[in-house]
Amino acid sequence: MPTSSFDFDEQLLQQDSQQDYGRLGPNGARRCCAVASAPQGSFTNHFRSKEAFAKEVLDRYFANLQERIGGALNEKSLTPRQRLERYLEIISGLLAGDKWKRGCLIGDFSLETSAQSKLMRARLEAILHEWREPFALCIAEAQAIGEIDSTFDPCRRKCL
Repeated sequence: MPTSSFDFDEQLLQQDSQQDYGRLGPNGARRCCAVASAPQGSFTNHFRSKEAFAKEVLDRYFANLQERIGGALNEKSLTPRQRLERYLEIISGLLAGDKWKRGCLIGDFSLETSAQSKLMRARLEAILHEWREPFALCIAEAQAIGEIDSTFDPCRRKCL
């Protein structure tokens, strides 16, 4: 039974997100197709480019990260400072679980792709703005109750 385009897209994206979160490199498309048991030329039938594929992987990574951020920073049974610490524990646990072999995909892509790709640069900038908001709100809440020094503005662009 032939695989639909959507199923193939999902297969590639799932495999990549389970493996190496989008570090495509010169052989990345070939690797993705091999893992998904698809003909090498079929990659471009499903994604306009490696850049479009990388953006989709980044979007999925960020969606997953947002769930983790929300799970930590929205836990109202903890104080704001405890919620920030909880987020760091969650993220550190994930990285340690991979034996610290991988870093944050957002940071990696910021270093590796933003200079070459307008698409990725724009998406990374939007992610960083969106990412900052829940932390700024939590920090402001902690400042309001004296848990964190209030000498800096948590909403300033340079905070994170």
